[in-house]
Amino acid sequence: MRWSVTVRAGGRDADLLLDADPGQTLAELLPPLLARVRGAQGAEVHPAFAARTPLWVDGASVDAARTLREAGVRPGSVLSLDPPDRPAAPPTGVAELRVVGGHGAGRVHRLPLGTTLVGCGATGLSLPDLQLPADALAVTVAPDGVVRVREVPGLGAVLADEPLERAPAEVEPAPRRGRRRRRRAAAAEAA
Repeated sequence: MRWSVTVRAGGRDADLLLDADPGQTLAELLPPLLARVRGAQGAEVHPAFAARTPLWVDGASVDAARTLREAGVRPGSVLSLDPPDRPAAPPTGVAELRVVGGHGAGRVHRLPLGTTLVGCGATGLSLPDLQLPADALAVTVAPDGVVRVREVPGLGAVLADEPLERAPAEVEPAPRRGRRRRRRAAAAEAA
């Protein structure tokens, strides 16, 4: 069956002719739709990543595991990977992981305390790069703010321009500027 739909992703709209069976899931259609809207960066999307991608059909949130029929896709529908216009929720997590190269570059992910597995189809943080193993990195955030990063041997990951190699790398939390200034001001007043 053919429908003319609008696909919205990353602030861009693409009017497409969708040729699909109404029994197909949205997750099955997501990789080619992303390829059309995002170009080369959307060309290869891991099926596990596609299945967990948040989607909206005509402004209503739908599960990517639903079929086109169940999701209410019809001629003229707007399939969006961006939430409808509404205030964004404040970010959660205590540390940030920034993707600076490859597929998913530019994304910022907030990490909770504890260990998060990072990779393609990973249980903790799935990145849309088919060349990454599911356990490419193990990122541990300690309560004191120290972050330890361990990579799969041979991956070639880099942190702060230094290769991670086999030993885990540690990153100390940045000092808070406001607290330091307050302490200096208090010390100056006491003197």
